[in-house]
Amino acid sequence: MKYDDYDEDRPEGPGMLASCAVILLGMFVGFALGWFLKGCP
Repeated sequence: MKYDDYDEDRPEGPGMLASCAVILLGMFVGFALGWFLKGCP
């Protein structure tokens, strides 16, 4: 029961936040790298 209450209080959990941060970081790095390669000959 205690675990069920914990899940209700935090439905997304730390895993979702971490994965979202990793995806955003990957997109930012990919965009920055592409801009750097295109901007610098």
